[in-house]
Amino acid sequence: MNLKFNANALCAVERALKQPFAAIIAELESEAGPALSTLRALLAAGIASAKWGDFVTVAMDEAEAGRLIDQRGVDAVALEVGKALREYFVTVGLARGN
Repeated sequence: MNLKFNANALCAVERALKQPFAAIIAELESEAGPALSTLRALLAAGIASAKWGDFVTVAMDEAEAGRLIDQRGVDAVALEVGKALREYFVTVGLARGN
């Protein structure tokens, strides 16, 4: 799965979920884990950003992301989203320990 995050992708996720990025991260790190809608929005934004860069808002397809979750499974998708988010955090200096 080819996922990439940038600031525009994460802003698109904020807009889709009507939550600030900090609340989304808190949800991801919670004991219960993310809501399915959060995982779907992150997957859609990560795919769109990898394909279209800064045009993520135009290209974000949550229906396709939902189909991918159904095909590949929640756990597999969550791992890929987590990996891509960590790569973004390292790139922009938000990784823990920086």
